[in-house]
Amino acid sequence: MKTKLIAGCMAAVIAAGCLTYAAYDSGDVRAAYAATVDDLTFHLTDSYAYLARCKTSASGELTVPAEYQGVPVREIGWSYAPFESCYDLTKIILPDSITSIWSSSFSHAERLRSINIPGGVSDIPSRCFEYCFSLTDVQISEGVLHIADGAFYGCTSLRSIDFPASITRIGSGVFRECSLENVTILNRDAIINPLGGKVNQITGYSGSTAETYAKENKIDFMDIQTGEVVPGTITT
Repeated sequence: MKTKLIAGCMAAVIAAGCLTYAAYDSGDVRAAYAATVDDLTFHLTDSYAYLARCKTSASGELTVPAEYQGVPVREIGWSYAPFESCYDLTKIILPDSITSIWSSSFSHAERLRSINIPGGVSDIPSRCFEYCFSLTDVQISEGVLHIADGAFYGCTSLRSIDFPASITRIGSGVFRECSLENVTILNRDAIINPLGGKVNQITGYSGSTAETYAKENKIDFMDIQTGEVVPGTITT
């Protein structure tokens, strides 16, 4: 009878929404509670805060706040990856206050499907989204300058992505182990290193480095202004 009473009380508490995160995280036993700001750990500097860690038990959609204790949240990560192995997060919304993201910050967030990169972030760092197997929607704002080597390594569900005109350099192996239908590159003079993986089509401006890269690598190229598609040369 005592066991049944305790179980009934716990069920009532959970139904009332009083528990927002798991008290512990053990192996493959994962909490099914919606992510909140209480799942995040911030550290303070003299003038800003940085997001140091997210509980691996967090799930669903998470909105990172623009401020913490009265100062702006500027950075994601520091010397470690704050969202690494947050297996059950599906969407992360970053505020415009963010100016820096550290390497591997979201690696192995295996159910993450959607994320935005604010324009104040200059670089998407190396292996930032490594093995985010479910990632399909990446919104990169105008203002981002560089995509580092292997940024989307192993994002096997990613089918298309748009790189805004502000991006001046795309690193090596950005799409290693990926298979994309289309990559749009809006900077006419972007430095494009070997993308890695499989890319079926590149969309950009006629006469751009994107067109040159497509031709040199036998990839279909679509002129963004006319819609004309120039097939890549297929060799057997």
